[in-house]
Amino acid sequence: HHHSGPKHVAFEIRLVCEFLANMVSLLISEKEEREYADYRLKLKTTQGQLLERMLQEDDVVGVLTKGQPNLLDFVDAQGAVVMVNDEITALGETPPPDLIRQLAEALAPHSHEGVFATDSVAKQLLPQASAFKDVASGLLALRFSASKNDYLMWFRPEVLRTVNWSGDPRKPVDTSDDGQRLLPRTSFALWRETVRLKSKPWSEMELRVTREFRVAILELVLRRAEKLGELYDKLATSYLELDSFTYVASHDLKEPLRGIHNYARFLLEDCVGYLQKEDVAKLHAIVRLSRRMEGLLDSLLHYSRMSRRELETTACDVNVVVQDVLEMLQARTQESGAKVTVVGHLPEKANADAFILSEIFCNLVVNAMKYNDKPEKQVEIGCLEENGNSTFFVRDNGIGIEPEHFDEIFVMFKRLHALQEFGGGTGAGLTIARKLVQRSGGRIWLESVPGAGSTFYFSLEKDRQERGCT
Repeated sequence: HHHSGPKHVAFEIRLVCEFLANMVSLLISEKEEREYADYRLKLKTTQGQLLERMLQEDDVVGVLTKGQPNLLDFVDAQGAVVMVNDEITALGETPPPDLIRQLAEALAPHSHEGVFATDSVAKQLLPQASAFKDVASGLLALRFSASKNDYLMWFRPEVLRTVNWSGDPRKPVDTSDDGQRLLPRTSFALWRETVRLKSKPWSEMELRVTREFRVAILELVLRRAEKLGELYDKLATSYLELDSFTYVASHDLKEPLRGIHNYARFLLEDCVGYLQKEDVAKLHAIVRLSRRMEGLLDSLLHYSRMSRRELETTACDVNVVVQDVLEMLQARTQESGAKVTVVGHLPEKANADAFILSEIFCNLVVNAMKYNDKPEKQVEIGCLEENGNSTFFVRDNGIGIEPEHFDEIFVMFKRLHALQEFGGGTGAGLTIARKLVQRSGGRIWLESVPGAGSTFYFSLEKDRQERGCT
């Protein structure tokens, strides 16, 4: 009821109203504090349990997404996501992977914050997220990598809210006919607005506990990095010891092996008339096997030397390197009947170890000529240029390789064929080639069609290339 004059309320009534207001306020505060304490205790307990499991298990993603508790137990959310190395593992109701990756990109300007929260993804971060308002209107994101888009994300759905306003702000106020008096009944009539594309807001407590969780995760990552560093040092020491043992053992084994081989030959030359045919066959087997054993030891020694050799990077002309390789292999090329050609132009100036580059090409070309059953054997050497990176290749029209054997062919002494097929050999060439490429900071891979041929590609470390090829 509106009055033209003031309405006086008795002192006793005002005192009672003040008392009731204070009592209600205290009860509300006490209830909020109790709920706050209970929720905070739940968050801290879940955080502690997750961190304890992360310390004990290697599969961090599994700890966060499987078993109890998991990410959905950490904060009040409808869905959660772990994104590591662009791989996404989801819990509950979440948007599709493509949208999650878009969200990660959109979060880049906020990466310095570590923890980002919004109750309106579509309005504040990514407009196209409005299509998934039922699952991703609210977002809480924790970034735990400085160099990659690795995130923990929690999602909340849209919550439609009706807000009551004292009057429509878009409508002018109403006055009396004479324009002297404001009419409150019509000027400030109840006006309701429906708020969309918003979720339940993230509380300050949730943000604080999430920041604490991020710090704990980073400490855990640093601790594991230290352990990995220690393991790497031990592995490097073991590798050097093993490499030294391989070199010494293979070198020292050659001398007695050479004696066995020579004595078997002497027996064949001096005593062949006194021996049975079976004994002669056995001596021939000893000669043949000792020769093969010597070949294996030579390959092992060569592999060890290549592993121990210091890199001597110089500006070298790859054309000269390849021509030297072809001259060195001229006799073998003529024997096999293969035609080796250089396709296009090779880099005239590459920062690389010329000796190692020569060894790589030599092993790949020999491999291409050996495993070829075509009447006209073709071997091509070339280089591809893409985005300033040079990729060398050796292509053949040989027997090809089944995809399931792509890894096996790089294993030391591993052969896919019988010993006497395709000219024998020890099966060390591709292993040595891969080792040398890796030592140069590059990588080696292949494409192959069984029966049609193979192409072996290798690249050197990017900053070792000053000028590419065409």
